[in-house]
Amino acid sequence: MSNKKGTRNYMRNFQTKRRRRREGKTDYQHRTNLLRQDCTQHNNVKSRLVVRITNTKVICAIVKAFIDGDRVVAYADSTELRNYGVNFGLTNHFAAYATGFLCGRRALQSNGLDRIYQPNTQIGEYSITEDKDDEHKAYKVYLDIGLARASRGANVFIAMKGASDAGLQIPHSETKFFGYTKEKGLDANELRNRIFMKQNIEYMIDLRDNDEEVYKRQFGGYVSLGIKPEEIQSKLEACLKQIAENPMKSKGEKKAGIAKTHYNNRIPKLTLEERKERVRAKLAAAQE
Repeated sequence: MSNKKGTRNYMRNFQTKRRRRREGKTDYQHRTNLLRQDCTQHNNVKSRLVVRITNTKVICAIVKAFIDGDRVVAYADSTELRNYGVNFGLTNHFAAYATGFLCGRRALQSNGLDRIYQPNTQIGEYSITEDKDDEHKAYKVYLDIGLARASRGANVFIAMKGASDAGLQIPHSETKFFGYTKEKGLDANELRNRIFMKQNIEYMIDLRDNDEEVYKRQFGGYVSLGIKPEEIQSKLEACLKQIAENPMKSKGEKKAGIAKTHYNNRIPKLTLEERKERVRAKLAAAQE
């Protein structure tokens, strides 16, 4: 069987894939399935909960797709948790949950639904926000994990759990959460402990009591900030309470502007008197 790639017809009819597909950034088949609209609901654009996790932070955004491009409805990342008292562990499980929670509350507040759909206080319990009678329907979004692996207990699903507990309506099942087994179902206590980093806190306490030198080397960031393991859970719970009370982004102080010097390269025109004086100077120079 001959290799068709070397033939003239193959090269003439070759269609280049989209740029983000060539760069390995976008799965267009997955994106098309997410954006496909209901034929009975015209101009009803779907909203996506876009979750991306980098080496330094967790990013959550509510995005709508239009012909001229995607538009962001609400945005939050884990670096904003510093404003709520959490300046450590900005990529762990709690950071993913709190970032999704913050993004969800901002989306509801921007649409005037924050008072109708209150946040879920039973963290770890499986629940989906339902529409309320005689009220505006719940804000429905769909999870977009991009190219991340959809493995059980992944941080993208913990971020989705945070957005769902914030009051957004996100279709999902409990099978992707940490603590789920086919025999027993979802263990809400295990999921809650995972979100509040209970296993990590217990390990920190055990390591500090047994080998303080290794503890200072491994958790030097916490030691430099003066954070004790016993204080971590209370800080995390206080962070969620502050987000529920005021999710809006605080405006930073404006820096004093730097005065810029503008240069005008145009030669200014001479006035009538200046031109006459110029002529008299030339005549005087010629007579000399």
